[in-house]
Amino acid sequence: MFRKELGEISEIIEFHNSRNREDLPFHIKIIQDADILDPFGTLEVWLKFMYSAHKEENVFDAIRLWNSTENLEYIRASKESLNFELSKEIFDKRIEFVTLFQKQFKKECYGNLY
Repeated sequence: MFRKELGEISEIIEFHNSRNREDLPFHIKIIQDADILDPFGTLEVWLKFMYSAHKEENVFDAIRLWNSTENLEYIRASKESLNFELSKEIFDKRIEFVTLFQKQFKKECYGNLY
């Protein structure tokens, strides 16, 4: 049994970044989607703040990063890489949350009270 499990683990590692292949087993596609979904949503907010703090940037730099063409392209490409419709629904909900947060964050940073 150990050899079979080791083989499956090796397969997951080998094909972890092999996206858009129909011939991959179900369990590999699940791991791929989980990996893509992980940095989006509330964790995305945390990561953006940590990145900005590390780079000694201010809140306006964080806003620019969120609104950058590169970030929007990253979001689009990430969604396209998902294997399952349920993963895409989860992704959309996370993006919706972050978008609402960004709008409110931007308003407050620019001094808008409502």
